[in-house]
Amino acid sequence: MQSISRLILRHQLRSLGPIGLTALQSPVYVLTCTAFFSSSSHLQSGHNRWSKIRHDKGKNDANKSAEFSRLSQEICSAVKNGGPSPDNLRLSAALAAAKKVGMSKDKMEAAVKRGQGVSASGAALEQVHIECIGPGSVAMIIECQTDNKLGCLAGIKVILRKNGATVTPTSYLFARKGILRLSTGDNSYDTLLESCLEIDGMEDINEIEPGEKGPKVEVEVTADPAKTVAVAEGLKSRLSGVEILKSSIGWVPKEETLVSVDDEKVLEALIKLINILEEMSDVGEVYTNIK
Repeated sequence: MQSISRLILRHQLRSLGPIGLTALQSPVYVLTCTAFFSSSSHLQSGHNRWSKIRHDKGKNDANKSAEFSRLSQEICSAVKNGGPSPDNLRLSAALAAAKKVGMSKDKMEAAVKRGQGVSASGAALEQVHIECIGPGSVAMIIECQTDNKLGCLAGIKVILRKNGATVTPTSYLFARKGILRLSTGDNSYDTLLESCLEIDGMEDINEIEPGEKGPKVEVEVTADPAKTVAVAEGLKSRLSGVEILKSSIGWVPKEETLVSVDDEKVLEALIKLINILEEMSDVGEVYTNIK
């Protein structure tokens, strides 16, 4: 460092003419001035501050990406259930929420198209699913909608391998069911339960943990896949104020196959894997048999 500094100083002093040459002949002056070129603790401090800013920005970008992914899935699901019509209140709410957090118009339009079964480029989307065993011996089924089947499968397999999951058949641990998620409105859970018992095709009803989605009580109803729409219409006709939040055909774990994960580190690894998968644009749903 010191030798480089001397060369720079000599060049600068020579450019000053006679005055510079006189100064150059003075070893005391050269020795004193070389200290100016030594490293300073302020540079390191600035570097650390920039690293922190960069880290915080990366964290914020990751959070925004996860939020965009969640809203894209909500827009897609709203279109699947109610179509792209402006009268689809769920779609309108999802688009408003996406606009509020700064999602671009292109991303919102791509999510609407995905809900209609086509990619942003207009290519038809294929339905594919991957079965695996994740951390804690938890069975998983990952459902995707993609215009690049091989690329989607390859990408998900890499993620599974890196996060301690093994691709293997697991669908025998689940049953295909109609799944309705709804808000009870002003109706009590018991009132809703009584109405459900009268509807043909309804199989089970479970209250979602209070506070998970706000003050309103939400429940999940499972039904015969072929009668899912009839069950939804039956509930709405019997009880005023009931709002269907989501309607789909999905995988429900069989009661005897449910597993619990007591190890905190294993549970964290499982949650991390699910979050990574759900942030992928091709992934629609991730089902598990965890209690």
